[in-house]
Amino acid sequence: MYDNTPNYDRESAERVAGMMLEYARKKKPDVLFCSNYNRGQLTWGRAQNMITTEEGSVPGYYAADPMPGTRYIYKASGRPSFAKFGSSRVSANGQTGWLVNNAGLARYLMGVSQGWRPIIIEEGAWNGADRMTSILSPHQYKLSIAESAAFGFGFEVQFLGAFQRDLFFHRPEAIRGEEAIGKYNGFFAKNENLFTGPESVAQTALLCDNTDGALELLNHLAGKNFIFDVLFSRTLSANQLEHYPRVALANTHRVSDTSLALLQAYVKNGGTLLIAGQSAIEDDDGQKRFQPGFAGLVNTNCQEPGQVECAFNLGKGKILYLASGSNEAIYDALASSTGSQVLSVEGPGYVICNLIHQPQQNRHVLYVLNYSQGPVHDLKVRIQSSFSNAELSSPDKVSTQVKVTREGAGFVRVAIPELDIFDVVVLR
Repeated sequence: MYDNTPNYDRESAERVAGMMLEYARKKKPDVLFCSNYNRGQLTWGRAQNMITTEEGSVPGYYAADPMPGTRYIYKASGRPSFAKFGSSRVSANGQTGWLVNNAGLARYLMGVSQGWRPIIIEEGAWNGADRMTSILSPHQYKLSIAESAAFGFGFEVQFLGAFQRDLFFHRPEAIRGEEAIGKYNGFFAKNENLFTGPESVAQTALLCDNTDGALELLNHLAGKNFIFDVLFSRTLSANQLEHYPRVALANTHRVSDTSLALLQAYVKNGGTLLIAGQSAIEDDDGQKRFQPGFAGLVNTNCQEPGQVECAFNLGKGKILYLASGSNEAIYDALASSTGSQVLSVEGPGYVICNLIHQPQQNRHVLYVLNYSQGPVHDLKVRIQSSFSNAELSSPDKVSTQVKVTREGAGFVRVAIPELDIFDVVVLR
């Protein structure tokens, strides 16, 4: 069942959704019920057993100076206006452009789903066009479907409007788009076991509030190939925290007193907590605090000229304080923490990877995505592990040769000779 959510407040929306789901289950116990939640409402999906949103953006690598006729719309800052949750400036092969992805949004919704609710993302923001009067290119359909498979969500194809009309009239561009969708979906159906039963390998959790304010940061971190999970202050528990060596509060305005106490205990027991920007300045209901909730634990005036962050010991663990709340500063602080960067890409900045563990099959799977229009050659991915065997498969016509080389300090380098749009590497 699908419903576009009216302008309820959170408590009313959750109450109405709970009543509807309870009624629907009496008619059909295995019913899936979701509402089309938008920014500011995304965490409300916890009241239902499925999550969907149209807050996605068409992924890709877009030129900083768009060619005439591309219809791409740019803000005064030069950033693509169609990227709902920000874009990262990327320089590669002598060119500069903007990387747009939905990977951070997907990780956020995975946190909302608590690991069991299905997630569907529709790309409501198109690159300079209207989704009712335009259609995506075959390449864009492939990338969107590949991104959804790599990050564990379903991609909702926009069949309404021009695409539906052009399919009816058998217009060539629509037919090519349909064939691209069929080709990629066929690959996933044939290789379903490459995408099922995933377990996170994240060594870092970002603690977010319920305002959806972190999404630009999360997409930025995902674009930098930083693997993380998302936890929420409203539902935080000690059991969740113990899975992560590092936890970050990064411009997380609303943090409850209960969560602050849990974080303090987490650090005392040996965890590392990064506090960055404007964090814990409000309680969980949005009421302004007289002073930040962590004020008694760190000295916010600790930084000296040239110093980036300050460290404070607490029990067996430590707290890192970063005054800057910029996306780049937060990424640098997270990536510099020992062991936090699970993988890194030695190649152009428009390549994004995800790594998952499949415990039932005793293996890991590396998903490699190329967000640009052209192929990538001689790509290398450095992973914190001790794999010795690799097998590559792809829906694209590329070489399936792949080589794993062990390095010191517990790392391996995976060499991929060719990447068109999407490669999948099984690692043992």
